[in-house]
Amino acid sequence: MKSKTILLLFLYSFFYTGNAQTSTLELKADSLFTSGFDLYKKRDFKNSWEAYQQYLQIRPTDQNGLYNRGICSYAMLDYKDAIVDYNKSIEYGRRQYDVYYNRGICLYMLGNYQQSLPDFDTAISLKADGLSFIYKGAALHYLKKYKEAESNLSTGILIMPNCEQAYYFRCMARYNLGNFKGSMDDCLEALKLKKDYDVLFWQGMNNIALNNYPAGIADYDTVLKNKPNDPLAFYNRGIAYYELKAYQKALADENLSIHFNPGNADAYYMRAICYFELKDYKTAENDFNSSATLGNQDSKLYCWRGANFYQMGNFDKAKENLQKALNADPNSTSASYFLILTLLKVKDYANCISQCNTYLTKYKSPLILCCRGSAKSESGDFTNAVTDLNNCLISQPDFTPAISALGRNLFLENKYDDALPYFDKAIQLKSDDGQVWFYRAQTYQAQKQYAKACVNFKKSYELKYQEALQELKKMGCR
Repeated sequence: MKSKTILLLFLYSFFYTGNAQTSTLELKADSLFTSGFDLYKKRDFKNSWEAYQQYLQIRPTDQNGLYNRGICSYAMLDYKDAIVDYNKSIEYGRRQYDVYYNRGICLYMLGNYQQSLPDFDTAISLKADGLSFIYKGAALHYLKKYKEAESNLSTGILIMPNCEQAYYFRCMARYNLGNFKGSMDDCLEALKLKKDYDVLFWQGMNNIALNNYPAGIADYDTVLKNKPNDPLAFYNRGIAYYELKAYQKALADENLSIHFNPGNADAYYMRAICYFELKDYKTAENDFNSSATLGNQDSKLYCWRGANFYQMGNFDKAKENLQKALNADPNSTSASYFLILTLLKVKDYANCISQCNTYLTKYKSPLILCCRGSAKSESGDFTNAVTDLNNCLISQPDFTPAISALGRNLFLENKYDDALPYFDKAIQLKSDDGQVWFYRAQTYQAQKQYAKACVNFKKSYELKYQEALQELKKMGCR
């Protein structure tokens, strides 16, 4: 979000020099000084600057003339020239609060936040004015020194309690400190003083952070009525819609965010996870890749992209991305979860069991217990596999993956008659799981009940379990 337009307090000290002037040149200088002052009051900054320019040709070292020409340059947004004049004004003796404050503001407007701080400090030492604290706090915010920013802004608010911008800047600092309630309070105070769409933007962010998604959407509706092409407003409203599971609306907002700002990596990321939720995994992959190309290296991107590859059946790429996500954030439960599922798919049972052990020391999960049981079963550790799978069913009696895994465990022990009732029950509870139909087909095949095996392999393939196709061909099923 861009900084708000700053309304500055300019402090003037217009001094005439010394005693009564007698020479024509000096009388002209006095006239030019007065003319510059009058033109500035009329907001004729260009001609005011010209008057001081001529004045300084006569009195080139006059600190007040240099300072006033700097004020004119600032008014015409020529911050660099203003700084040059403020520097010379200080060099020739001006030591008042105003010159340091105004030079600090120019440096701030140029984005030289670190360089502006000494000027604000000097201004404060000469006069503890609220604006110096406020813009020092704003500079610290943009330097990501949020705690110091909050402190200075709070001091500024004590001095100037009706300064809307002070609350605005403090709301940003508090938001970045994770103090969303305090940030929201500042938004409300700022909006009491002035309805400002930049403040509403941050109020929307706070509402989203506080899980008040409908309120956040309402904030961005208002912002977008005033700023219909604001890409960040579309991006944030898209997040709120996503959290409400309104994925199509979220997608529409992220499309508009990208339209108005094609370089926003975060918008591609958000659009990708919308496509993921809508099961359009190929399009999601393209957006994850675009986000990464634009510089998004966040662990969440690798996690989601890994999960997306998992859903596409590209388990090698899923494993690669999920491992990157865990390297960046070892505490990512989502990355660990999908990596366990992936390791089971690629039959890396030892690593799967290890990942399950780590996960289960922190979190309870029937599915991860089931995965560990399945990995133990496939590794030949049938007794411990049964323990895990039964523990899973204690907490969730109708958990079909565990029921199916118990059947699989018995199948691997060549106990085909005992295995079949588990597959029957799993299919009864969840008839659209192609893998369970595949396991039951294998069991019938092992019993030489080939007709039943063919029926089950066919059903498995209809449910898009690709391994069934090879068995269908091998058996010559029609």
